[in-house]
Amino acid sequence: MAALAEHVHLIELKYCEDTRPEPQHAKAREQHSLLINRHRGQNYNRVRLHTILCGVMGTIYIDYTDSHLKDLGLN
Repeated sequence: MAALAEHVHLIELKYCEDTRPEPQHAKAREQHSLLINRHRGQNYNRVRLHTILCGVMGTIYIDYTDSHLKDLGLN
């Protein structure tokens, strides 16, 4: 039996409308769901999608970004 790999981090930087980040966040989850499931099927014990959203005018969304950056060891 193959040993489990530690972690897989998928990181995507997406631009979105400054007032509506939710559609792009949902699109990223949908876009990468098959890839995440395939990695899980290959004995990876933790697969995580980190979607970093930036508004087209420079907005940074704390609710969508802070936890992902902390998980990656960034501040």
